[in-house]
Parts: sequence; structure tokens; C-alpha cells
Amino acid sequence: MYNLYICINISIKLFAVQKKLTLFTLIVICILSFQCKKQKESIDYPSTGNNGPNLLYPQDTTLFSVDEIYSLCADLTQESTLEVHIINLNTSIDTMQWGYEHNSINGWNISSFDTLTHLQKFNSSRFSQIDAAIKFKDPGPFKVEVFENNSSTPQRSTILIGTQH
Repeated sequence: MYNLYICINISIKLFAVQKKLTLFTLIVICILSFQCKKQKESIDYPSTGNNGPNLLYPQDTTLFSVDEIYSLCADLTQESTLEVHIINLNTSIDTMQWGYEHNSINGWNISSFDTLTHLQKFNSSRFSQIDAAIKFKDPGPFKVEVFENNSSTPQRSTILIGTQH
């Protein structure tokens, strides 16, 4: 009878250990799965792009020089999407106060400037590095909103304030 008790006790302890290992394994798989998903939808913003300082580099406020060329640059992984809104906060001006070089547009689809909302949308058209040269004609101020991975709310926004030479 004592041997039966030992066998049952060992079986119960082994079952408890197996249950803990199964739970641990499940937790590890969930964490790794989340990390993989996060890496698939990763977007990096280098401090400079092919055309100059990157306006998408995370900052709260950016001073810029009127008539200098800047980049709208991001590195997107395969599952990522990016939408950028540039908004003219000086609503007394109904025309677009920035321009971009068409031959510098690399991986962006660009909407027409909306004179009612004073904004223009830049949507990523592919993954890998995307970039465009942009130049402001007016000191603004302007607002840059960044929407990652089809979000309906911006992940961040930056106020651009221009300085004249």
C-alpha cells in the first residue's frame, strides 16, 4: 500500500510540473508571437534622409529654414504602412506653402493639397526606405502628423516653425 501511495504522489507531482511547463510554454509562445508581430510592423525614422535632415525624426517642435531642402524619410518593414499629414496652421493662406521635387519621391503616394483643411497626405506605397525632398516657402507654422499601421489617430505630431535667412 505504501508503494501505491508513493506512485500516486509521484504521478501527481509530475502532472503539476507538466502543467506548469505547459503554462510556461504557452506564455513564452505568446510573448514571442507578440514580438514577431511588433517587428513585422516596425517603422524607423532616421535623423537624416537622402535629401537632408528628416522632418519625420521624432521631435515635438522643429525649427526649419525656409527654402532649404528636407527629407520625409522612413524605413518600413514588410507589414508596415505609414500616412503623414502636413497641415498649414496659418489658415489665412489657402495655397500649399511647400513643394517637393517629383524626381525625389521614392515610395510615397501624395494627395492633392486640400484648400479647405489646409492639408496634404503622404501615404507609403511600399516597404523598405521611403523618402521625398520637401522645401517650405513660408515660415508657417505647420503641423506634421504621423499615422502608423492604418491607425485612425496620429502616433505623434510635430510643429514646424520656419526661420528666414
